[in-house]
Amino acid sequence: MAEGIKQSLILEAEGKAESITKVAKANAEKIKVINQSIQQNFKGNAIQYKALETTENALQNGTKYVIDSKSNIMNVMSEASGIVIPEKRK
Repeated sequence: MAEGIKQSLILEAEGKAESITKVAKANAEKIKVINQSIQQNFKGNAIQYKALETTENALQNGTKYVIDSKSNIMNVMSEASGIVIPEKRK
């Protein structure tokens, strides 16, 4: 009986290890595909993309900004994300 329990625990541990390995490989493949896509399709640079992604995540997670009523919201957001928004041509 003890040998059966031991074998059961070993198989369970091996299953968990295999699951962790598969998830890690899937995450690595995801990162690889995203990086290739950025290089091929994103016309800006990777730093600018990461800044936009960080801003998106911050806004999705309910980050609150206190903005002076005299400030332009676009200027505040561009400063927060590190992205320079070109001014409109007149």
